[in-house]
This record gives sequence, structure tokens and C-alpha cells, in this order.
Amino acid sequence: MRSNRCLLGVVGKGLVFGLFFLTMLGLSYPAFAAGLNLGEGTGTPGTDVTIPATLVTGGLQIAAVAMDIGYNTSLLENPRVEIGPAGNAAGKQVISSTPSPGVFRIGVLSIMNNNAIGNGVVANVTLKIKDTAPSGDVTLTNTPSASDPSGNPVSIGGSNGVIHVQTAPPAQLNLGSANGAPSGAATIPITLVTNGWSISATSNDLQYDASKLLNPRVVIGPAGSAAGKSVVSNVVSPGLFRIGVFSIQNNNPIGDGVVAYVTFDIDPSVPLLTEIPVDNLPNASDPDGNVVPVVGSPGLIIVAGLQISPDSLPPVLPDIHGFAGVQSQWELSVTGGEAPYSWSIISGGLPNGLSINPSTGLISGRPLQIGTFPFTVRVTDKNSLEATKDLILSILLLGDSNGDGSVAINELQIVINSYLGKYPPKE
Repeated sequence: MRSNRCLLGVVGKGLVFGLFFLTMLGLSYPAFAAGLNLGEGTGTPGTDVTIPATLVTGGLQIAAVAMDIGYNTSLLENPRVEIGPAGNAAGKQVISSTPSPGVFRIGVLSIMNNNAIGNGVVANVTLKIKDTAPSGDVTLTNTPSASDPSGNPVSIGGSNGVIHVQTAPPAQLNLGSANGAPSGAATIPITLVTNGWSISATSNDLQYDASKLLNPRVVIGPAGSAAGKSVVSNVVSPGLFRIGVFSIQNNNPIGDGVVAYVTFDIDPSVPLLTEIPVDNLPNASDPDGNVVPVVGSPGLIIVAGLQISPDSLPPVLPDIHGFAGVQSQWELSVTGGEAPYSWSIISGGLPNGLSINPSTGLISGRPLQIGTFPFTVRVTDKNSLEATKDLILSILLLGDSNGDGSVAINELQIVINSYLGKYPPKE
């Protein structure tokens, strides 16, 4: 009996050594040659996590694969699947079912062909982490199966999957706000708040009213530049502007701060005080290319340009005595912007005797010249927004009491009488 036990021990040791030797030579025992492995993913409560199902053929011909994925229904929900690149390349489709709570069954196969599937990701499985899930690792059990092009079963193993649940708040990729004037431009920042996540690339899909905002463009911001990133952009369609901040040269994490600045031109027809929202769909990934949960606030552009009124100024008419140099005033006003305002004449000029109040825009005084006086007035608000307007002020000829552009003898007598203090009654 003892000799038999020794013989079995020698045979057992030889079998183990033989399998090890074959494995070292790359001639693995067929039962362990192929694998259908689940990967890993990271997410926070309330977010979706996608993990790959990867086929390793081990040199075997495999035309169809399936796996039962077991998951904890108190932590995970809403399983679904999409075909992966290796499955798609072989012309396969993906099917799925839930045979019982906590079991998600997927199959990658085709009734149109029996092509062998190559090594790679055959499917991508997505599950949602429940809002109440605590931090920690959640295991996805994996029971795989496979068949060859003739429909015969193939022995296949496979590793379990893991979802790492992190309870840190998601990162933020927020749009800012800006003021702008019609026919002008407005620039809003895109600001990253990492909240402890390691982020090496970001993107934003910005949706906006293309009838109000024109010519979107973007430049890199200080946080993106400090990480050695570049910015790319594309107008996907009218009203959809896509931005990416990343680098193919490095996977350095990006720090908190402004990653990019986005500029829009404002259509000239947009009324003042119009608020134009810019919707924001952000995305981010870590240095390994995994999706990082991220949220982002929308942006806002306020058309806060300035508009000067009125469009024209009434002339100075001689009084009933024919005297043109009377005390006069013209009130200018501004719409939009934010007080205090500053008024000035930047070209042309007012006639002698008149001036503009730099705080109120009131033009007043006693004109000492006659003629036509074109000038340009400018107003600036507290935020340095400004507007200009070309105006003309006319001071009619002294003594031209009827405004016909000439002084008749009777009109001249009226002027003389006014200087003498002799005012005939008005007819």
C-alpha cells in the first residue's frame, strides 16, 4: 500500500511539472488556453460604469462566446451591453437577457457567419451604480462559455470584473458668463474643479443659439497650458461647438483652474439686455483613459452693450426777439450697461458757450457761435463697455427769426430792439 502511494505521488508530481513545462513553452493545456475576462471600472454613486469583456483565444478557433455576469442588485442596476471592436470585426452581434435578478447574460454570435473571433474586446458592459452604494469594490462574477465554428463547445476560463465605487463628488467642468455688445464679442471661461480626481483630458459639447451667437473659437487656458495640453475644436453642426483639451504627448493630470476660453461674436440684431444661455455637456478621463464622472454648469452671455439716445438734436432757434444766443440744453441718455457712466466728446466739437456734463451727458450753455456743428459723443460704463454716436447741433443765424436762413431788414430791427431793450409786442 505504501509503495502504491509513493507511485501516485510521483505520477502526480510529474503531471504537475508536465503542465507547468507545457505552459512555459506556450503549449498550454487546452482547458485553460482561452479566456473571456471582465475588466475594471471606476465610478461614483448615481453614475454609469462601463467595463470591457475581453477574449483571449489562446490560438483556438472561437466563433461565439457567452457569459453570465453576476452582480449585487443592492449596489448595481440597469445592466446593458454593446458590441466591442473584436466582436464587430468578426461580423458578430451582441444579445442579452436577465434570466434572474442579479444575473446578466450576454452572447456575442452571428447567425450569418461562423467567422472566428480574434483577440480583443468583444463587448462592453455598462451598469449603473446605485445612489446609495457605499465606497469600495464590487465584484462581478463571470461564468463564460464558447463554441468553435462547427458549434462544438470550447473550454474557456475567465476572470471576474471589479467596479471601484468612489464616493467623492464628481469633478466639475463649468462654463462662466460674460457681457458683450451687439456686433461685439464675448469670452467665457471653462473652469475645471477636480474634486480630488486625476484628470488628464477634458471635453465640452456647447449648445447655443446660432442665430444670436456666431463664429465660436477657443484658446487654451492657464490650467490647460500648465499641464502641457493643447486645445482642439470643431463646429459639429450649427449651434453645437465641441472642444477638447488634451495631449498626445503626455498624460499629465490637469490642475484646478481655467482650461480654455471660448469666444462668440454677437449678432448685430440681438437686442440689448438679452440673455443667451450656452448649454454644457462635459466629459473627462484620467491618465489611464478611464472615464471620470464630471458635471458642469451652463454658461450665460448677456448682451449688455450701451445705446445712446436721442438720434438727433433739435436746433437752437432765435427767440421771439430774434436773438439766437439763448440759454439751451440737450439731454443725452444711455440704455444698457451699469452706472456710473462717463461722457465725452471724442471728435468734432460743440460751439463756444456749450459743454457736456461728463457724469450726466447733459449738453447745456449759451451758444456764442452760429452754424452747424457735427461731433461724436462717447459714453463708457463701470465695466468699460462703451458706445459712440455721431450727432449734429445747429445754431441758426442770429436774427433769423423765421428760420429761412437769411436776415431781412425787419428781422435786423428786431435784433437791434432786443439789444436796446425795446421789445415790440409779438404779432
